[in-house]
Amino acid sequence: MEGAQAQPRIYFFVNPLGPPTSADYQHCIISFAEGLQDLSICFDSNNNYYNLGDNQSHSHFLFNKKEISTIDDYNKYDILVAGQTARIPKNILTYSKRKYKTILLDWSDGINTYIKDNVAYYDFYFKTSYNKKLFPQANVYPLAFCLTNRIINTVNSIECSDDYEQRHNTILYSHRIQHYIRQIMLRHYQKTPKIVYFFNDGFKEPTANTTEYLHWHQSGRRHNVNFYKTLLDSKICDCTGGYFAKFSSQSSSTYIYQVDSFKLWEAFAAGCVVICIDFDRYGIKLPFQPINGVHYIGITADLGELNRLSCHIENNTIDLESIAKKGKEWALSHYSPKPFAEYIINTYNTHQSPKQYRSPQAVCTMATEGVINDLKIFIYSLRLFEPEIPLYILCDTKTKEIIEKQNNKNIYLYPLLDKYSGKNRTQMEQENIWTEFMLKKCDIIDIVLDKYSDVLFADTDMCFLNSLPPINHTKQYQLGASPHFIKKADTDKYGYYNGGYLWVANKNITTQWKEYTKTARFFEQSAIEDIVKEFNSFEFPIQNNFGWWRLFQCDHPQQRYEKFSNCKTTGDILFDGEPLRSIHTHLTSNTDVNMPMFNNIIKTLLNKGQNQNKNYMRLLIFLRILTQC
Repeated sequence: MEGAQAQPRIYFFVNPLGPPTSADYQHCIISFAEGLQDLSICFDSNNNYYNLGDNQSHSHFLFNKKEISTIDDYNKYDILVAGQTARIPKNILTYSKRKYKTILLDWSDGINTYIKDNVAYYDFYFKTSYNKKLFPQANVYPLAFCLTNRIINTVNSIECSDDYEQRHNTILYSHRIQHYIRQIMLRHYQKTPKIVYFFNDGFKEPTANTTEYLHWHQSGRRHNVNFYKTLLDSKICDCTGGYFAKFSSQSSSTYIYQVDSFKLWEAFAAGCVVICIDFDRYGIKLPFQPINGVHYIGITADLGELNRLSCHIENNTIDLESIAKKGKEWALSHYSPKPFAEYIINTYNTHQSPKQYRSPQAVCTMATEGVINDLKIFIYSLRLFEPEIPLYILCDTKTKEIIEKQNNKNIYLYPLLDKYSGKNRTQMEQENIWTEFMLKKCDIIDIVLDKYSDVLFADTDMCFLNSLPPINHTKQYQLGASPHFIKKADTDKYGYYNGGYLWVANKNITTQWKEYTKTARFFEQSAIEDIVKEFNSFEFPIQNNFGWWRLFQCDHPQQRYEKFSNCKTTGDILFDGEPLRSIHTHLTSNTDVNMPMFNNIIKTLLNKGQNQNKNYMRLLIFLRILTQC
């Protein structure tokens, strides 16, 4: 009855840092890991690697070492990842009892330097300068060098004019290694020296024990700040590279290999017009293909074309600013760490089960003025992690007036609860209208199901700590319920499922819920057991809707408490190794003796993770302000 997809557990194989001249800079692996952090996906590794500190004496690593005792322990992970330099050991690749999938990111020079003898060992093999004719295997996918936070942040930190026209109308040629195609371009540029600026940093070493030296060392003497300043002062950058070859001795058609480079993405990030080989003309496929003349200027070995291009540049008859702007936007939207990681993970998920999971289409809740602080926390935390999802709220008039003043987007208020305004649970139970009030959940669910195919209902005292759980839509589920995960004696009394967290995708469910409530042992809550039996259902994992009762009313509270932790790489609160997605508690008031202790545990974990997870920092500030009002 599982319907929510857990985030993959990932283990990296990386090599330790070497000296500057042979640092083993694992660029694509770094970009992928940075993107995983942005996606709140935790990972471990076999070595501490890539220092994020201010200098080499202050170590804070992107990759943190986790010892693995036996080969079978790798089965605790869903994916094992490596680059072509570190690689996954053969005994792990060929382990007969393995459950994990393997991924190799190959940005190596040449054509078959590693792929030829190793592609069959990996489930997913990503290759730069990808050409389907060269790599016809079904498990080989396009890869690009991509952008890292180092490139993006450094470019953004350098002061320069935002006016593209203030840049020099020259082509920056700054290659330190001369490929065959670069030599062709060099000979051409030497004929038109007016429009070319030559730059070579000569691997100049920055001042020792500085942040700049640390980055220079870790990147194998790359990403020089002076080079970035030169990029930001240039309209155009030559990013050509690679070699021509024939498919066979009998073939007249040619292909190009080794065309990708760090410079290509540095130039895009710096807002330069990129000149490189025409990807489409030579069959080079990227994960997301740019358009020649829109995002970059693609060239061939045709000298006539090169001469015409030079004339257009010299006479300013090409809209360079448009190409530069669109190229930068394209690169940042597809090749920043987060979208790059999404590409890798989506490829993995698609292979596992195409289009299997989807988040709820909408969220709904209900509230009166008495729980306005809970509702404010509900809205604020939901928007931190799901900024666009529609939110429908059944409320009283006073609550509607308060929420409307906050100018929240994509929130729809239905003031139909004035009958219950100003009354707490004890008062409504005395008036025998508590069950009637609880079943108003059905009304707001029905309202949303008239507009969307499914909806997640959550009680107002819910605080979201991560994205909403994806639902497996290939199973055609109609209902998702959240077990209490508490002692049997308590579920026998209060119900096996919690009434404050329910995913619904069938309009008949609310009708039957009301009907079963008439004979239920505990208000509307225990009636969920009956509708679960009637409709195709799944259970949400324990990381969703985690209430104080789930910790203190279980058989072994201490053991359950010890399952809480923070992810070392993202700061996310984890429970049993998986991200904690939502908690069910009153964070600004106490309705149970155990609630303050539970709230303190959560706030302590939020504090531990806030340096890495900025949404946690924002939530803590919001809670502090709310309690002071």
